[in-house]
Amino acid sequence: MSKKNFEDLIFYQNRLSKGNKKNFRDFILERAGELGLRSENYPRFGGQKNVVIGDLRKSKYVIATYYDTPVKMPAFVMKSSPLSNIIIAISSLIIALILIIAIPKMFYLGIPFILLAMYSYGWLGGASRFNFNSTSGILCLLDLMEEVGTINNKIAYAFLDNHFKGFSGAKAMNNQMTKDDLISIDRKIIIIDKIGYGNNFVLDYFRETKFVDEIKEALESSKIVKAKVSYHEATNGNTTDHFAFKKFHHVAIRAYTSRNNKGFYSDKMLYKNDRHITLSNVDYVVSGMKAFIAKNNIEEVIENTINKKPNLI
Repeated sequence: MSKKNFEDLIFYQNRLSKGNKKNFRDFILERAGELGLRSENYPRFGGQKNVVIGDLRKSKYVIATYYDTPVKMPAFVMKSSPLSNIIIAISSLIIALILIIAIPKMFYLGIPFILLAMYSYGWLGGASRFNFNSTSGILCLLDLMEEVGTINNKIAYAFLDNHFKGFSGAKAMNNQMTKDDLISIDRKIIIIDKIGYGNNFVLDYFRETKFVDEIKEALESSKIVKAKVSYHEATNGNTTDHFAFKKFHHVAIRAYTSRNNKGFYSDKMLYKNDRHITLSNVDYVVSGMKAFIAKNNIEEVIENTINKKPNLI
């Protein structure tokens, strides 16, 4: 299944500009319609264009990933994206403002810095193409939508906007869920992050719970990939989408190519132009999610997963 969805995503490889992101969202909404799954924008208003498949208000589990692609930048900048992009954008605007105020007759000196700020923030295009590792979570969600569905609204899927602009899509979703009184000890968030390369899988979490152990056990039950699964207790200094959901019981799943005494790292540039992805990694995470869902006795999942019925609502 992941191979077919991978081929479909070839047509939506650039998801940086407003138009290209809309085309991708239309694709997701059309796919949900074909499967008979409910879909909505959440929040409904504002600059963050998240797409939620299923009923967020009734769901027990929310499986999420981000969908935008990064700006094409030098390697030393990309390694710490999106934080570096935001720092460059803000710094460039400050320099431009200083030049314009200090030398008003030569205001045009600030124009290059304004353009650099706009480019760094993604307003002038320049997206990385074929960036499938950083968006491999999309494949997981598409596979789960087709193979598992929403299980009588027990599961919702969230495609988060603007990961590369300060994780603002995830923050907007969390803020709206807070306003809608949807923060509950019974509602759990699973973030599928970059899982396209490597067989060292890491589970990030903010508080140790049985939930994290269950995810680890489910992943390790898969026979698709010989993978190592480790824990990583996140701190307030962590900068990624799952930080926005620290009020929830949640876990973020990532894959790394190797590790040393200081932690995990990838020997491939995560945000470079790259057509390649380890699809077995996607199948591995999908298999683990299905095992987790089955073990938690969400009704009808075992029977329908075996029969691969795509439409469970």
